[in-house]
Order: sequence, then structure tokens, then C-alpha cells
Amino acid sequence: RGARGLNVAQSGARAKEALTQAVGLVAKAESLLGGAAYATTWKLVTMLLGGNDLCNVCSDGGDVSADEYAAKMRPAFETLAAVPRLVVNVPLHADYTQLAGVDWGFFGNLYCDVLLALVCPCM
Repeated sequence: RGARGLNVAQSGARAKEALTQAVGLVAKAESLLGGAAYATTWKLVTMLLGGNDLCNVCSDGGDVSADEYAAKMRPAFETLAAVPRLVVNVPLHADYTQLAGVDWGFFGNLYCDVLLALVCPCM
């Protein structure tokens, strides 16, 4: 109904931008839903972050630890935790390395050999 336009996801985003996206989402939800509806309407947020961080480990010098990632993500989750009636969905990323064994037929393993190497050189 009134919740259209709440997608604040940005292609290529990394954990360091999670808080900015969370704050932007909360502001848009408050603006679009307004007072009572904001407080009483159930909301679902899906956070699919981490893949871009993983793909940049090589270029970041390999100094990104799980603790650093958690420290970047925690403020975003804390921001979302303050939103009434909000469910946060955090799906797991696919294990793209499993595609290496797939028989792609005539084209070979174009996905892993070319595309994944361009998009995510660390894999």
C-alpha cells in the first residue's frame, strides 16, 4: 500500500555503507508510513551484504577480519532494532565456488572462468 519505494539497496555496497542504508531506510519508512502506521505496520527488511566485501578482500590487502566486518554491521542492525514491528531477514550467500564443477556444455564453465573472475577476482 503506502510502503512503495522503500528499496534503499545499492549495487556494490559494502559493510561500511550498511549504517547509511539503514538510516536511509528508517527515514523513508517514517516518511512514507507516517506516525501511527509506522508504529503498527509490520515491516520486512532483507539485508544481503557481505558478498562485495568478500570479493574485495584481495584488493583491501587481506586485512578485513570477521571482527571488523561485525563492527561495521552492528550499528546498522542496532538502527533497525529500534524500528517497531520490523523483521530483519539475513539470507546466506551462495557458495559460488561450487559452480566450478558444473558442466556447462559447449561454452565450458564461462561463469567461473570469465564472469566470476572479472566480478570477484579473489575467488
